[in-house]
Amino acid sequence: MMNKLIKENRSTIGCVVLTVIVSVFLFKYVLYLGFVPSESMAPTLEAGNIVIGIRRDHDYHVNDIVIFEKENYAMVKRIAADQDDLIEYKAQKVLVNGVEKGSIKEGYEAAFQIEKDHYYMLGDNCEHSYDSRYWDQPTVDKSNVLAKVIWIIPTSL
Repeated sequence: MMNKLIKENRSTIGCVVLTVIVSVFLFKYVLYLGFVPSESMAPTLEAGNIVIGIRRDHDYHVNDIVIFEKENYAMVKRIAADQDDLIEYKAQKVLVNGVEKGSIKEGYEAAFQIEKDHYYMLGDNCEHSYDSRYWDQPTVDKSNVLAKVIWIIPTSL
């Protein structure tokens, strides 16, 4: 009885197995599936959104939204600056090459240049984002970027 059932459904079983193998390969090596846990990227990404990123794209630019690893967490932020850009914290503002990109706590002033193959990350919702402004090491090494976001799936319509 079992052999007959397997013979009759061999092509279906084969399709299911192939689909599982291809899906595992795609999400392990080509695509990255992520979840947005907070409002730090609002309004671009809302809490609860699912994002799909491409792992094979290693050509990242300012304004790309990327998924990266920082402090043992996967985070989703926008690249605000890359190598050789000048970051300045002054008068409660974050300046990238002289252009205001956000705010910083009062009394904190600094200036530094982004190293080669590093990125400065900011959330679109600066008031509610834990990003480069608050990290001890304010940049993310290119090797820690997991994927560039290519698709956003809203979880509420």
